[in-house]
Amino acid sequence: MSIRVLHLIVIAGVVSGMSCGNDESTAPSESTPPAMISDLACTDSIGTSITLTWTAPGDDTTTGTAAAYDVRYAGTSLTEGNWNAATQAAGEPAPHVSGNAETMTVTGLVEGTTYCFGIKTVDDANNWSVLSNVICPTTVPPPAGVSDLHCVSATANTMVLRWTSPWAGGTQGTATEYDLRYTTAPLTEETWETAASVAGEPVPQAPGETETMTVNVGGAGSYYFALKARLPGGSWSKVSNVASGTVFASFVPDTLINCPPNTSGDHLRRGFYTESYPGSKLIQVDLFVSAQVAGEYTIAMTVRSETYDGPLIGRSLTTVTLTDDVDANVTTSFLFPGPAITPGSVVTFAMEVISGPENTAYYGTTNCGSNCATQCPVFETEGTAPPLDTWRRDGMGVTIIGIE
Repeated sequence: MSIRVLHLIVIAGVVSGMSCGNDESTAPSESTPPAMISDLACTDSIGTSITLTWTAPGDDTTTGTAAAYDVRYAGTSLTEGNWNAATQAAGEPAPHVSGNAETMTVTGLVEGTTYCFGIKTVDDANNWSVLSNVICPTTVPPPAGVSDLHCVSATANTMVLRWTSPWAGGTQGTATEYDLRYTTAPLTEETWETAASVAGEPVPQAPGETETMTVNVGGAGSYYFALKARLPGGSWSKVSNVASGTVFASFVPDTLINCPPNTSGDHLRRGFYTESYPGSKLIQVDLFVSAQVAGEYTIAMTVRSETYDGPLIGRSLTTVTLTDDVDANVTTSFLFPGPAITPGSVVTFAMEVISGPENTAYYGTTNCGSNCATQCPVFETEGTAPPLDTWRRDGMGVTIIGIE
């Protein structure tokens, strides 16, 4: 009998020792709500969206994983008293384990407007936290982004585009990506979403650098191109200026004018013109350039109808390295995306040094004498303002390539 009594005592001891895992005095109560979020912050408020961040609080105070978030906003500061009347944001993220970073972008807002945001957390027992800290950021318009997008040249089914990486001298930093699109009709902010997207945009360089991209549009016709740049914070810039050009199904350009330069003698410094353009489109202009000071020069050529301040046909930039010999002509090409020109019309070409060791470059002429009008019908002028200079009739050393 004594043996049986001892056995019962041992079993009782074992049973009493198994109660530690179910000790309700040490487990969180089902009535314990998630902790208050105290680090709600705004990391980006450009355009019509605001990006929020905070730290996951947990299921019971600061442990575990909560069930859901409720993010709301209003035009005035949020309190427990007006919480139910605030606008509930859509798309709150699923909570992560306590201590992890959370992020959310609220869209559909209005530029230039102040919004106050708050957040509450709920656990799986429907216990709600108190209202978080409240922040009141203001949406600001996106920066302008790229402003000098232009078509450089056209080939069979493709267009070469060039622009300057944005925000040089600004505070936005280096763009993180580009979004380039095109349409067959004028492209605007309103038509941006329906425009065709381009794949393979270059990785943005530091602000102020030249970017180049060849776009295959897959067919002949007139096209309009524009792009946006993404800011480091994630927002997009406004749509850039719109560049337009003509793409050809098959590309067989014609040499419209070909006048070799003199090896020495007179040189032009400003512009030239033709009284009867012998084609319907402009693709390329080859000039013979020299300088008195050696170095790298960036030169712009502006082409207009009728006069030097007439309707713009196109503008091209090129960079060339020159020696300090004014008679050492270097062939330099200015590329154009095939702008239409009325055959037989007056067309002017004006050059300008954009950057270089000095602000003057020299362009080769040709000595055609009394045969200029038929032999080389491109005339130099020292003036770049209308009317056209009909006194200085020396011919230009130039090759013009286009479409007849």
